[in-house]
Amino acid sequence: MNRRFFLYAGTVATGAIVTFPSMGKTPTSHNVFGNLIFTADRPGRFAHKAKSHLPIITPVDTPQGQTIRVETNHEMNGYQHYIVKHQIFDQDYNLIDEKLFNPKIEKKPVSLFKLDDYSGLIYATSLCNKHDLWLAQATV
Repeated sequence: MNRRFFLYAGTVATGAIVTFPSMGKTPTSHNVFGNLIFTADRPGRFAHKAKSHLPIITPVDTPQGQTIRVETNHEMNGYQHYIVKHQIFDQDYNLIDEKLFNPKIEKKPVSLFKLDDYSGLIYATSLCNKHDLWLAQATV
């Protein structure tokens, strides 16, 4: 797959997270979930891949303040099969931060994101180069 096209498609899918809920739909009720964006409840055609693709969100106390750890239990097999990036969004679907992975250097897709004073619902995405965009949520 053309890397530029893949990154473009990932950006479009991420935009869907922001756009569709603002059209009066909640993230779990719009039919984009299970077709374009995959969740625990709507894994679509990749149901057998959910365990290794859903981002896991864990609050972490650090001296720098409230932080979350996002991890995907997924291999990093060079550019053949890997997690491209993690992104986190606030409850209004505003991008807080993202981390791009280099599969030649990073052995596990793990991200730490500082949240400052933020509390509430948080969304995390995990983008796989073969199995598309996965979304999880947690309250912090």
